[in-house]
Amino acid sequence: MNFKLWLEQGQVTQIRGEYWIEENGHVEYADGDVGDMNHEGIVIQRLIGEVMDMFGIYSDDEYFDWDEITRKIFEEIKKDSTEEERKKYDQFNLYSSDVDRLIISKMKEMGDQNPEEKIRAILGNIDPRSYAMKYWGWYAVRNNYIESWTLTPKDMKTIAEGLYEIEPEISEEAEFYIAAYGSHQEYRITLRELDAGRIGDLPEVQPTVASRKIDQWNNALTQNASAQGREAEIKKLDPYYQNRTFPLGDSFVYKKSRLWTEQSKIETVPISSLIATKEEISQAVDNISRGYGAQTMGPIKVVLRTDMKPPKYQVVNGYHRLVEAIARGETEIQIAIEDEDISGWMVPRSNELFQFNWDLPYRGLEDFIEPYQLRNL
Repeated sequence: MNFKLWLEQGQVTQIRGEYWIEENGHVEYADGDVGDMNHEGIVIQRLIGEVMDMFGIYSDDEYFDWDEITRKIFEEIKKDSTEEERKKYDQFNLYSSDVDRLIISKMKEMGDQNPEEKIRAILGNIDPRSYAMKYWGWYAVRNNYIESWTLTPKDMKTIAEGLYEIEPEISEEAEFYIAAYGSHQEYRITLRELDAGRIGDLPEVQPTVASRKIDQWNNALTQNASAQGREAEIKKLDPYYQNRTFPLGDSFVYKKSRLWTEQSKIETVPISSLIATKEEISQAVDNISRGYGAQTMGPIKVVLRTDMKPPKYQVVNGYHRLVEAIARGETEIQIAIEDEDISGWMVPRSNELFQFNWDLPYRGLEDFIEPYQLRNL
């Protein structure tokens, strides 16, 4: 298979897929398009488990339903309450902020250091990824993009350890883009530099782009929280209809509530007019060739890059659908144009972009996989 992601000596320079690297270097798979849960889902389930442990709640369900867990916790609290308190609690709506505040207050009494942020992360009022990075010291990996709260020498070595676990053959010269939200710094860095752990030698790239994005996300969630439903259950729904994403990360979605209600503009455009990265195209081709095709339907999500001359649409979600459309020989595709602030996003380098080649049967996908395999996509 010719993926063009290898050095001349045959070493791997790209990480494929999405993962959590935990504070001890342990790796957990976190690609919701292929596996059971994405980054946010893993964190939410872990947080729910921690809250259950505090209240002595047990469940043998594979995935925890927060509404059901809330009901069980509420019943446990009432059991240990005075008659006067129980009368007061009986007036509560089970799915109201009163119950949330009650659970938070009980967690504080039991010594939890940050119960409010835990519950807010479970409900989706703050990004669960930021919680895991800030309080657990985890690192979110999405191909060669890494999100962290800080980037200390210890962080660097832990990330390097995790990357070697993900891909033992990864080259020391493989380059990564790291956004450290807590310190508002961003870097391009090689695996060799990560492993050395010398933070003082690293040049910064554009500052605080990702940090501004995480602030915008949390502010928007807080402002809209009162208008949203409570139920927060991770489901793999259509990305266009159900979620929003960071430029460097994946998305989290809700069963009934919608965090964003604005309508995207829908158009049909030539596929050749889109900006798509080699990295994302390659990953989509690899997934589809292994039987993991598009999990959703509908328009692919794009943003308009007005910082490019002429302005172009960049694909931000829907690469599997895009690759499948190209493989079918289609020349146009439906897009959903997102109204998203992209100020500060890095313009992709020309050598990072997928080049549509209409002289080839599969429009350039031949660069990533053998033609006989493309016929079976």
